[in-house]
Amino acid sequence: MRASDMLVHVQTKKLACVLDPALILATSGGMKLALRLTQVVEPWLTRTFWQLIDSSDWLRANLARGHAESSAMPQADALEAWIAMREQTDAASWQFRWIGDRLADSQLLDHADADLIEQYETLADSLATRAERRHVGSGDDRPRGWDPRAVSIDTLPLSAALDAAMILTASDTLAEHDREPALVRTLRQFDIAVDAADIVSTESLFAAERTLMREALAQAGLAGLCQGLPRLAVLHVMTEHWYPSSADVSRADDTGLSDAWAEARAWWYAL
Repeated sequence: MRASDMLVHVQTKKLACVLDPALILATSGGMKLALRLTQVVEPWLTRTFWQLIDSSDWLRANLARGHAESSAMPQADALEAWIAMREQTDAASWQFRWIGDRLADSQLLDHADADLIEQYETLADSLATRAERRHVGSGDDRPRGWDPRAVSIDTLPLSAALDAAMILTASDTLAEHDREPALVRTLRQFDIAVDAADIVSTESLFAAERTLMREALAQAGLAGLCQGLPRLAVLHVMTEHWYPSSADVSRADDTGLSDAWAEARAWWYAL
């Protein structure tokens, strides 16, 4: 075999990136952003995202009645684009990952590990308990309306279950461009410590990651598209990976029940 006949292919693992539903459904360029991101990251969709797509008939009716004049509801063109893609794409061909209600409903590929689903469910259930006690979100498994805060909450346990994977979100469209994303305020409502990441120091890995992500967005041809979107931001959520135990009183909440989020931390930065 001649040297010129040899083809060497090196495949590197992409960074896991959880996509905030409020970013990819409530902005007209959301789906194009998500599709382009598959070139440079491993994008994950949340369970709430699919619940909203499944309730598309209800959402369409509200959009038709003019109830989506702001970020209060998904953008009609973004919703229709996602629905059309789901109807025209074979499930095995999706380049996105997600955790469904069971393994057969999930798209995990190299993450096909039952422990990941169990860990996510543990974290999601514990966070739902926090939400109920602190009156954060809708308190209903099926959203009655488009509340960006409520539909974004399940990005948090997904990030934590994926070893503090980045969440791609955006600043509040009603706030100044450099203000905190809505998810950061939600974390504080959960009494979860969240800090602005150090993106200045050359010794900071967050600074290195920010540079990597900015270069990845440019590499994917997203520089122009991002100018029409709210200021993008990255959020990492970390918990201690453990399963609730009645003997673990150090991680119990004020009712004495185990709390998987007792030691949780989060960091965010603007892209």
